[in-house]
Amino acid sequence: ERQTAPAREAEQEAALTAERQAPAAPALVTKWMTCIRGDSDGAFVHFAPPTTSDNSLLVLGLYPNAKADIKRVCATEHEMLDLLKFDNVDWVDFVPLSSRSTNAVIDQRIVESFADDEELVRDYCRRFAEHLSADANAKGYQSADA
Repeated sequence: ERQTAPAREAEQEAALTAERQAPAAPALVTKWMTCIRGDSDGAFVHFAPPTTSDNSLLVLGLYPNAKADIKRVCATEHEMLDLLKFDNVDWVDFVPLSSRSTNAVIDQRIVESFADDEELVRDYCRRFAEHLSADANAKGYQSADA
């Protein structure tokens, strides 16, 4: 059964309130911050909390929307939810940095260079695998090895 918009927003607000800030290795944060133009205080590490819906779209993104700590749902997410008829969007972002103003402070050329950084790519894959594992565990799935 599909959630109503207010129910979906309430769930997302609760998830943001209880947002998990997975610890990130300082070396990774240092690398990520090199893509910020100007003062690095203008950005922060943000890991989007997973949703609990059985009807969620998982998106492997580049980086979170600006002001992700206070902005519930970005315009892109609204469009995906409306077009694709999912209840929620779960994000796993390659560069988990959000801006305190606009994402114009993120230098796309530097982000592009991150694709050649084995440590950053491995971390992204690890976070994606952890998200899939957590989702499977929450739904009671067992691996073939179990």
